[in-house]
Amino acid sequence: MNTESETVLLMKEFYRELIQFLPDIVYQVDDAGNFIYLNDTVSKLGYEPDELLGKHFSIIISPSRAGDMIDRDVIDNGRRGDKLVNERRTGRRGTKRLDIRLLSRDGKTSVDAQLFATGYYGNDKVNKKFFSTIGIIREVSVDRSEKMLVQVEKYYRLISTNSSETIFIIAYDGTILSVSDSAKKNLGVIPFDTIGENLEDIIYPDDIPVLKRILNGEVHRKGRSPKVEFRVRGREGRWFYCETSVMPVEDVKDGGTVCFILNLLDITTRKAFESAQERRERIYRTLLRVSPDAIILFDKEGDAIMSNDRAAEIAAMPREEIIGRHFLSMVPDGDKDSAMAIGSDLLREGTVSDRKLDFVRHDGVTIPLEFSVTTVRDPRGMVEGYLVVFRDVTAKRKAEADRQKLEDDLLKIIVNRLSDREIELLGILAQGFRWPDDKKEIGSRMNALPGTLDQFVYRIRKKMEMTDMDVIVRIVSLRFGWNRILPAKK
Repeated sequence: MNTESETVLLMKEFYRELIQFLPDIVYQVDDAGNFIYLNDTVSKLGYEPDELLGKHFSIIISPSRAGDMIDRDVIDNGRRGDKLVNERRTGRRGTKRLDIRLLSRDGKTSVDAQLFATGYYGNDKVNKKFFSTIGIIREVSVDRSEKMLVQVEKYYRLISTNSSETIFIIAYDGTILSVSDSAKKNLGVIPFDTIGENLEDIIYPDDIPVLKRILNGEVHRKGRSPKVEFRVRGREGRWFYCETSVMPVEDVKDGGTVCFILNLLDITTRKAFESAQERRERIYRTLLRVSPDAIILFDKEGDAIMSNDRAAEIAAMPREEIIGRHFLSMVPDGDKDSAMAIGSDLLREGTVSDRKLDFVRHDGVTIPLEFSVTTVRDPRGMVEGYLVVFRDVTAKRKAEADRQKLEDDLLKIIVNRLSDREIELLGILAQGFRWPDDKKEIGSRMNALPGTLDQFVYRIRKKMEMTDMDVIVRIVSLRFGWNRILPAKK
C-alpha cells in the first residue's frame, strides 16, 4: 500500500503527464527568450520538445506574423523587452489572446493560434526577481489531427466534456492557463473565454483568501494535496460551491511553483443538503432539550456520550457526570442478567421496544423504567452506538397497582355473593353460549329446567347490580381467569 508521501509523488507525476498531453502547447521561456520547458503537444509541429530546449522561441513563429508581434532586433540580438521574450506582466495585465502563426519544423505548413502568457517570479516574493515567462499556445483552427487526438486520449479523457470535474491550470499569480471542456457542462463557463483571465475574477469575493492561500503555497506546505472549498461564478451569475484538490507543478530550474492544477467538483447540491442537515440538527437539539422523555446515547462499548436534561433529572445527577458512565453501572446487581439479555436481543434485532428495567439513581434510590433502544449505524452498516429513550414509571406503576387492588377487592366482594350454580352458568356463557337464545343447550349442560335458569339469571343480575349478561360474564371471567369466547352472533 502506498504511503501518503508516495501517493503525493504519484499524483504529481500524473499531473506532469497530464500537462504533457494537454491539446495546448504549454511552454516556459527564460528572460532571454529561450525555451526551458515545452510539453509534448509541440510535436504536432514536427518538433521534439528536447530539441527546442535552449533555443529561442522565434523558431516556431512564422516570419509572416513575426513582424506583427515582435521587433526583429529583439529576436536577432536577444535583447529583452518583448512580450514573448520577457513577459513581466502578471495576472490581469498578462498577455491574452495574442494572435500568432505557428510554423512547422519543415517550414511548409503553419497554423493560426492564440497565445496567453504571464511573468514568473519564482519563490522570491520580496525582491520580485523576474525568472521567466510561462504560458500556453492554443490552436484556433478547427482541425485537430487524428494522430493528436489519439495521443491525448489517455489523459485528456479525464477532462472531457462528460467529466464531472472541471480542471483549471492556473499560473502562480492566478492567471488561468487552461480550462477543461467540462467547465461548460458543469459550471456554464466557456473554457476559451476564461483562459487568460484571473481566477480571482470568477470566485466569490469572500473566498478570495482561499485562493491566496493556494497561490502562497499554504495549502500544500506539508507535502499534501488537500481539498479546499470556494464558490465559482457560472451560468447566469449563479454561484457554484466547488471542492478543489490542489497540485503544484514545480519549475524545472529553481524548483519553485510555476502553476497549480485544480480539480473542481461541483458540490452545490451537497452543500445545500449539509445546510438543510444543519438546520435539522438544530431542531433535533431543541427537541432533545425539551423532550419529556429521557435520552442517553451510548457508544458501541456501552459508555454514555450524550444525555439530555430529562435524563439528568431522572438520574439525579448533572449531565456532565452521566457522560462516560457504562450502562451496567446504572443497573442494580440483581437486574444485570436481564440487562445483558436485552443487549443480546438488541444485537439480534437491532431495536427493542417497551422493555422494563430498574435503574439506580445517583442518590442510590432504585426506580422502575420503561425504555426502548435503537442501534445507531454508520453508512457502511457498522454499529456506532445505541440510542436509549426511557421514562420513569414509578407513578404509573403505583397507579396501576392501586387500580388493580381496587378491582381485585371489588371482584372478590361481587363474586363472593354468587352461588356455585350461578358461577357454573356464567362459565358456560363464557364458552360462547348466548342468553337467552341458547337456554335449551345451557339447561341440558347444567341439568336444569328453563325456569330454574331464569331464577339463576335474575339473582346474578341483582347481586352484580347489572342487567347486561355479556358485561357480567366479562367481569367474572377476569376474576377466574377464563379464556372467554365471544358469543356467536345469530
